[in-house]
Amino acid sequence: METLTLRRRIISLLRKTDHFLTAYQIIRILGIDIHERELYEHLKHVARTIWRTSGGRERLVMRLPRCRSCGFVFTDLEEPWRPSKCPRCGSRLIEPPAFAIIREK
Repeated sequence: METLTLRRRIISLLRKTDHFLTAYQIIRILGIDIHERELYEHLKHVARTIWRTSGGRERLVMRLPRCRSCGFVFTDLEEPWRPSKCPRCGSRLIEPPAFAIIREK
């Protein structure tokens, strides 16, 4: 039986699900022992792989992190990461980014 690389397993999982998954959820479902930061690095490569192998028909999208206290959305993110506190209200109740693969029509 052929074993898939971690990035291929992430792609397979995201293609099978019909909703957004956080880094924590991806780690738990796949049963892997890595930190969220490391998974975010893999997701950057996954995004490029999906785009390239699908000929631009699929892409990895990120639901942006949001403060649960005041609703502030971290719109200026260039890379996936989990902010530690809200710049507006200082709350540490931050909804983490979540990821999904969407297919262009």
